[in-house]
Amino acid sequence: MSLGPQLTALRKQAGITQEELAERTQVTVRTIQRIERGESIPRAFTLKRIATALGVPFDQLYDRESNGSTPPQPPPLPAPARYAVPDKQFLTGFYLSCFAFLIIPYVHVLIPLYLLKKSRPVAPSILRLTQSALRQQIVWVILVNVFLLAALAYNTTRVQAGYHTYLVSYLGIALLMYALNALLLGFHLLNVNRYLAAA
Repeated sequence: MSLGPQLTALRKQAGITQEELAERTQVTVRTIQRIERGESIPRAFTLKRIATALGVPFDQLYDRESNGSTPPQPPPLPAPARYAVPDKQFLTGFYLSCFAFLIIPYVHVLIPLYLLKKSRPVAPSILRLTQSALRQQIVWVILVNVFLLAALAYNTTRVQAGYHTYLVSYLGIALLMYALNALLLGFHLLNVNRYLAAA
């Protein structure tokens, strides 16, 4: 089987569209369409990206009939694609790592940041999702501090004025902020499949 029909069959077997394959391989949709129609023979580097995105060996996609009997050695992929993990597994693990705020608040953002640097996903849409979640955690840390400082200022002002009632509870603020963050992260975890479908 020549490359075009083989690529189409493998892509459909993987359950992805031409647009999704183009995004994962970082080539244009038109390039994927031309390869599938047999109008274009991709370079070894592009073919390697396609094989990686489909989870098949490079040799399986190499069209021996039109290119000769010995496939060339493809150049190595850049680091993000070479070390990529499956999108769902990565995204789920990333959101779970954000729950570290329950154990080590304030510096918990270092764990998802480390995961993002170590296992950066290939798909730009997944990268945007993880960066957005990381920004949310940083905003959460800032808001917790702002609310606690505001409560401190309010309580101090009331005590200095001689009022010892209706003071704001620091523990109450902390528990409320922790609960809101846990709910937000839980919502993201429950919607991982929807995020991936929309990516």
